[in-house]
Amino acid sequence: MSIKMTQQELRDLGLQIDPDNPTQAIPAGPQAESFPDETWDLERLATYAETGLSEASRLQKESIQLGCRSTVQIFRSGHALAIARQKVKSERWGEWGRWLAEHNIKRTTAWEAITLYDRAGSEEAIANLTPSQAKKRYGIGKVATPEVGVSLNASELLGKAYSLLLEAEKLGITPDCIDILNKISLKTTALVANVGASS
Repeated sequence: MSIKMTQQELRDLGLQIDPDNPTQAIPAGPQAESFPDETWDLERLATYAETGLSEASRLQKESIQLGCRSTVQIFRSGHALAIARQKVKSERWGEWGRWLAEHNIKRTTAWEAITLYDRAGSEEAIANLTPSQAKKRYGIGKVATPEVGVSLNASELLGKAYSLLLEAEKLGITPDCIDILNKISLKTTALVANVGASS
């Protein structure tokens, strides 16, 4: 079914023509020239707010979808870079850095993409994650390290380890974490026994 309307009639309904699909109408974003003030009646204020919130929601969904698509591209690029690294490194030591520079790829960006590819293991594992969610889930990025010249005693170091364990718990413990947690548990039990025996 088709309906003939003017652009103004569409705007009056809070709609506009979809620039990507001219056969469809979408919620119109708030017009730059129209900004609410005290002269507006309640109906106009409601229409403005409803249209603006609807558009904000649509844009947020689009940005999340774009973020997820970006993560898939990073994963695929990581796969390509992992293959390239093997080929380049087999030629001569030091070539990898030169190859990256030659192709305007930052070393850290390449490392993050390869690491995402290696740690996620499959496109399905990251398909619904934004880049920042994927980096957080797979532990990619900057790790807090003590300042140069600062030494930590055992108690401080274990405190930091405990904090990292709590962060991992927030991210969600997955089956591949079980082996690591078992090792931590065994080591902790042994350390407690040793400290108890020496006291």
